[in-house]
Amino acid sequence: MNRKLLIYVHIPFCMSKCHFCDWVTEISVKDLRLPSTSTLRQRYLEALKTQIGYFGERLTSAGYRPTILYWGGGTASILTMAEICTIMDALRAQFDLGNLTEATIESSPETLTREKLRLFYDLGFRRISIGLQSMDDSRLRAIGHLRGARQSLS
Repeated sequence: MNRKLLIYVHIPFCMSKCHFCDWVTEISVKDLRLPSTSTLRQRYLEALKTQIGYFGERLTSAGYRPTILYWGGGTASILTMAEICTIMDALRAQFDLGNLTEATIESSPETLTREKLRLFYDLGFRRISIGLQSMDDSRLRAIGHLRGARQSLS
């Protein structure tokens, strides 16, 4: 049996709390910005890997095969390269990702580097959603963005 599966990986970390975001409404700004050295952030990522293992085994044995992979949140690109690789390794250990028709990762301009873009490509992401809601600084401030339009382009 080959049942289609969409995998959504939720990363609840971000540099700012946008007023329009419905995903992280219950999370304080200080928790959104947890650094990679934070015990709470590492506990979340460990729990995510545990959940991937638990459900991956059950879904695969029930005939589900991923066709779409989507990492969102928050801002998935806020993770370090090592954290991104760890989560992708957990996914690959449980799922055959060879039949993906789409692999997307959410990002924001201030969390992207050439190295991360290369890593995303190497991991199979072919679509990047970049949180660039406006090129008007006053609108960006009004919706809760920390960066200005000029920063988004650099």
